[in-house]
Amino acid sequence: MSIFYPEPHQKVLLLENIHPRAATAFEAAGYHVQQLAHSLSPSELIDQVSDVSILGIRSKTKITTDILDHAPQLKAIGAFCIGTDQIDLMAAMQKGVCVFNAPYSSTRSVVELTLAEMICLLRGAFDRSM
Repeated sequence: MSIFYPEPHQKVLLLENIHPRAATAFEAAGYHVQQLAHSLSPSELIDQVSDVSILGIRSKTKITTDILDHAPQLKAIGAFCIGTDQIDLMAAMQKGVCVFNAPYSSTRSVVELTLAEMICLLRGAFDRSM
């Protein structure tokens, strides 16, 4: 169930191969979704953001003051990654744009890799394969 009902034709732009479930969730809530598998250069992003309400990015896309100046409809930026270093947080705050991220999204993968490497070290797998 959705608490927020978007105005008609609000646009979500998802970059850098964000999981299709995000697009499905936004579409189910009534948003128009544009999804790209890659990041955009600053000039390409400026051309795209004029009518975007929600922007979903990962770590390659840099959100600067200049980009925010060209996004008058922007209400939120979702960083589908651990940090928010790629976003000018002060500029976003001054423009009233909410920023959120997923700081623990890779926790399970990191634990799995750590355990696998510990097993390899205990078994001496690296000594034998080199």
